Formats: sequence, C-alpha cells, structure tokens
Amino acid sequence: MNRFFQSFLLLIIVSVLLFFAENSSAEVDLSISVSDITFSKAEPIEKDKVRIFVRVFNLGDVDVYGFVIFTNNGQDTADPQPISVKVNTYDDVFIDWVVEPGTYDIKAEIVGANPRDDNQSNDIAVHKDYFIDLDTDGDRIGNTKDLDDDDDGISDEEEKVSGTSPLNKDTDGDGVGDKEDVFPLDSSETKDNDGDGVGNNADIDDDNDGLFDEEEKIINTDPFNPDTDQDEVYDKDDVFPLDSSEWQDSDRDNIGDNKDEDDDNDGLTDEEELFVFGTNPLEADTLSLDADKLQAGIINIDILDSKKILAVHFLALLLVIIFFFHRKRLTKGFGSVK
Repeated sequence: MNRFFQSFLLLIIVSVLLFFAENSSAEVDLSISVSDITFSKAEPIEKDKVRIFVRVFNLGDVDVYGFVIFTNNGQDTADPQPISVKVNTYDDVFIDWVVEPGTYDIKAEIVGANPRDDNQSNDIAVHKDYFIDLDTDGDRIGNTKDLDDDDDGISDEEEKVSGTSPLNKDTDGDGVGDKEDVFPLDSSETKDNDGDGVGNNADIDDDNDGLFDEEEKIINTDPFNPDTDQDEVYDKDDVFPLDSSEWQDSDRDNIGDNKDEDDDNDGLTDEEELFVFGTNPLEADTLSLDADKLQAGIINIDILDSKKILAVHFLALLLVIIFFFHRKRLTKGFGSVK
C-alpha cells in the first residue's frame, strides 16, 4: 500500500513538472513593423478622413489578446483598439482620423498583451513623415499641386512676381480680389478709370477729360466717362455734353449749330450763306463787309431779301438760255464793216 501510494505520488509530481516544463518553454510574441502600418490615402489633404490600418502578427506559441494604441506626433489619435491573435496568424485593426495640414509621425504600439509579451522589442512601429497637404481655396487640390492656391485667377508664380500673396485672394484686404484690384497692394485704391496710374480715390479727374470730378458733379456729366453723351466730343469741348445731337454753338445763343438755322447770327440763314452768297455760315462777317450788305459789289441790295437775289439769278440764267437758242436770229445782220 505504501509502495502504491509512493508510485502514485511520484506520477503526479512528474506530471506537474512536465506540465510546467512544457508551458515554461512556450513563447509569447506579438509583432508589428513599419510596413504593417498603412493608410487609406497616400496623398491626403486637410479635412480628409484617413483610415489608418495596423496588422499585428502572433509569432509566439500561444494565443494572445491585447490592445493597439495610435498616436500622431505623440498625441493620442483614438481609443485603444482590441486585438485577439491566434498562433501563427494576424489581426487587423484600424481607426479613422480627420486630418489637419502638417507632417506627422504615426506610431502604433501593442499594450496589455495577455499573456504578457516576452519580446516587447517589436511591439512598437513608427511611420514617419506622413504629409497632410494644405488646401487654401478648398478646391480639393492640395497646394503642392494647385497652380492657383487661393483661386483668385492669378497663378502662384504670377503672384510671386507681383508681390501679392498666393494664399490670399485679397492681399490688401480691401474687399476686392487681387485679379480685379488695379492696386492689389494698396488698400486705399482699387480702380484707375483713366489708366493714368493714379487711383480713382486720389485722382481729381477720373476720366481725364479735362474737367475735375467735382465740376462734373455740378454739370451732371459722368466723371468716369470723358464723353458722357457718346457723340465723340469730349465733355470739356462739348457745349452740350448731355445732348448727343449737339456739341457746338457758334453764336452762343444756346441753340446748337445742328438745330440753329443761323449759326453765326448774322441775319443770313446757313443755307443762304452756303448756296447763295458763298459766305461762311459760322462767321458773322466773312469778308469784313457790313453784315447787312452783299459781297459781290452789289452793296445797296438788302441781303435780307434773298428771294430777290434768287429772282435776279434766275432771270440772268433765262436770258442766257434764250440767247443760246436764238443767237443766229439775234446776230443776223451784224457783220464786219467794210
């Protein structure tokens, strides 16, 4: 009986020793590497949602569970993610991250392994320099690839040359975009109506027509248009700057020359001066003769009675015609004196 008991006890002791010996030789080893950290977007831009994946391998001899924590530049990115990994397999975990512009070191670390990880040297991996691009104009093209970062219609290269900001569509902050602003670096000026290099706010003659803006306000012409009535005569030279049908008043009677029947106010109508007397309808005293006299030596004829003049001309013409048709009869009997 004692021998049996001794044998049984010995068997138990050996079994226990073998059990502990077997388990003491088992290794716990979870592993991650830099290549095990991947991203849903290789070239993200700000405000993107990026999914970060981590694959954890079990290189040991026993099944293990634990957690993976994610950090970016040392800041926690999400809550720890649970893992459960069978021997010679892997487990994938991920988190979603809404990104801001910058460059980040993304670290994944295995923590809380159970059983405890015997090889903790491969429990941490860091993906360095993950770049998040800025998108200034919100067109979903990152600034590194966008040729016009502020979407103001001027390329970044052009803005570098002109001195405006490629990241601000209104460099001087005057409420007018750089492309429309004639003076994009001067917040006090935006336009130069006459192109003279002086902004409208400082320019006292914005249309460069020779009339000051203040003068034009008084006479109701447009200070931004040198020819308000569009008759091709500048406001300063136009006696009637608001009437496109008139621009000159030779006799200053406030009736434009186009409408005035006697432009020089000499008592002869323009038609009489042009077609009867050959005088200048814009000069009251064409030949330095009295305005009420004729020019052709007929000084005593009242030039105001133009109908008489026309009658004399008509009679003279009639006599010429009669003479032409009856010249043989009229000259018959006349001959050389012998």
